[in-house]
Amino acid sequence: MEINAEMIWPLVVFVLVAAIGILGVVMAIQSYKQLLFYKELNRRGQTVMGKIVRIRTEYGGYDSSDTYYPVFSYQVNGQHYEVEAHPLFFENFTVGQEMPLRFLPESPTEYTWRKTLTFSVILILVGVLLAVGSVAFLYKIDLVSKLFQVSNNG
Repeated sequence: MEINAEMIWPLVVFVLVAAIGILGVVMAIQSYKQLLFYKELNRRGQTVMGKIVRIRTEYGGYDSSDTYYPVFSYQVNGQHYEVEAHPLFFENFTVGQEMPLRFLPESPTEYTWRKTLTFSVILILVGVLLAVGSVAFLYKIDLVSKLFQVSNNG
């Protein structure tokens, strides 16, 4: 298949919109898994007090802002754990701060301090909207048939 000048922009638009759709699907799936984790926590999760022993700082991300990763120390059934959490975006923690951590008995290193799953629900909705919106956009502008029509004619 030979690529001619008429195909470049439709092809670029198709790839970008398809990538956004795939991103939406991945976002929705990951958020749904997080939602299931919270559901299991509510059903059979356990709570332990964790203490922030340090906060690792990653300097200058893609937008030149710093990212903070709290490291929690806690014990479950006599076993000591020191685990780095996911990055902090909207929370402000300090070293020495104690807080309740919720975890599943079979995997005490996977925990959360958050009580709600609102963010997961929002991300599922955004992911679905991106995926559906991408398909609708490609259908509306009839880009796929234009791409194949141009390639068959050229």
